[in-house]
Amino acid sequence: MNNDVKKAIAQLKKTNAAVEKKAGRPVDPNSINQQLKAAREALKEAGIEVKRGRPVDESSERQKRLRELELRKQANGGVVQRGRPVNENSERQKKLNEQLAKLQARLANAGVTQAATPKSED
Repeated sequence: MNNDVKKAIAQLKKTNAAVEKKAGRPVDPNSINQQLKAAREALKEAGIEVKRGRPVDESSERQKRLRELELRKQANGGVVQRGRPVNENSERQKKLNEQLAKLQARLANAGVTQAATPKSED
């Protein structure tokens, strides 16, 4: 590169640094979308509720289920039990409880042996 090219590049960098760069597509304030947004904002500031989306049908089956679910949730202290209840007398549950007891026993033994043999600092 010769010296003239370097000077031209340096000049371009200086002018580009002085120009404020805007990211993204420019917003047209006269577009329909911008006018709708301004109208919604004006209604919101006036205290008028702006409805958006599909209205909820309170008598639908789904809304009934949601109300029942909310009532069960309040009755159980904020917890909703879903699904099939656990049968504690089933073979599977008995086997799982035995496995859990064995694991807890091993952990307890591991904790006792570690506590019984502390490392010496010699």
